[in-house]
Amino acid sequence: MRDTQAAELEAWLDKVTAEQLAGRAPVPDDDVWPPYARGRSVRQCFGTVLNETFEHHGFCVRDLDLIEAQDGE
Repeated sequence: MRDTQAAELEAWLDKVTAEQLAGRAPVPDDDVWPPYARGRSVRQCFGTVLNETFEHHGFCVRDLDLIEAQDGE
């Protein structure tokens, strides 16, 4: 699943323009999306996705060295 999403993102990045990134993100006007998403640019939303991915990865691997050290004891 992650590989598919990464490929889609890469294909989008190959085509996106500076004007598109500066444009307003297409956030639906419903109660599903958080209020702070409205009025943000595509670039801001993309930055949020990158930050969330980075933080998620950090959470996933944060204790691997500790676990490996304990396994080696």
